[in-house]
Amino acid sequence: MLYDDLARITNTHEWCADPADSQKLQLQNVVVRQLHLTMMRFASGENLIISRPQEAENLPGINTWMSRHSFRAMLFVPMFYQGELVGALGFLGRWVWRWRGLMYG
Repeated sequence: MLYDDLARITNTHEWCADPADSQKLQLQNVVVRQLHLTMMRFASGENLIISRPQEAENLPGINTWMSRHSFRAMLFVPMFYQGELVGALGFLGRWVWRWRGLMYG
């Protein structure tokens, strides 16, 4: 969730297959001033897609912020409430579907 006019972010919800991957405790009330361009992008409704980790090197502020906070999400989707940007959903890496054990209704 974003606070203080998009200046701070707090990880409020997290779903991890492995609890060791949790970043929730580290991402509380984090200043995101260096991500001003990314916040403007989210505010305009744009998703942020990083196909490979190396691509983050070309995004102003993202590479430093991601390495400083050990953040690994590769797809960010902005969230709006009553027309205002309130946060973003981050999805980690590439999903490989394993059909074995998948149940059909």
